[in-house]
Amino acid sequence: MSIGGVIDFFMAESLKGSEQLQAVLDCLQHTPSPSTTLHIEKSKDMRMEAVPDLLRAGLEEPHSEIVRVESPLQAMNYQSPGKTVTFFLNNLDYGEVLKDELARAVPESIRDYFVPYEFMICIGPHDIFDTIEHEDWHLFGHSNFTVLLGGDGCPHDWQRYREIVFEVPFIKQLQANIEAIVGPLQRCAYWNF
Repeated sequence: MSIGGVIDFFMAESLKGSEQLQAVLDCLQHTPSPSTTLHIEKSKDMRMEAVPDLLRAGLEEPHSEIVRVESPLQAMNYQSPGKTVTFFLNNLDYGEVLKDELARAVPESIRDYFVPYEFMICIGPHDIFDTIEHEDWHLFGHSNFTVLLGGDGCPHDWQRYREIVFEVPFIKQLQANIEAIVGPLQRCAYWNF
């Protein structure tokens, strides 16, 4: 079992179509090769009240599959009504920029080795919640569109990390760039096993 964390930018509204998703991908400087492999999590119910059922299902039901697509826009084809699809963006140089910027901005004494380096996008109804720091499953909010910045590890000081990371110019600009496309976003950072 390992621990990892995410910085989320999310909104309750749905995207207004593939044009908005493409604009977000352009914002993230995602330039896929002609046959990009995306890890796509199967469409599932990701509302907080459904999580105990997912945990009970455990390994009995596969929750992800590897799909070869020509464009991340095709990930929307894997979404079914009321369910969520998550895809991981690979071939993304922006991930290295993110990693370098956060490693410089957040002192190692606070971040330990937690430095996000990967981007994910989650489309469809899902809840953003924490089950580690808050035993009572703290709900950050309901979402239909989330950009996740993920990485391995856990900071030494979670609260101080949050205070610093959301003031990093790169993170502030990233949020502003996405908001210019989709509208106001909520944000949070949390860790899980």
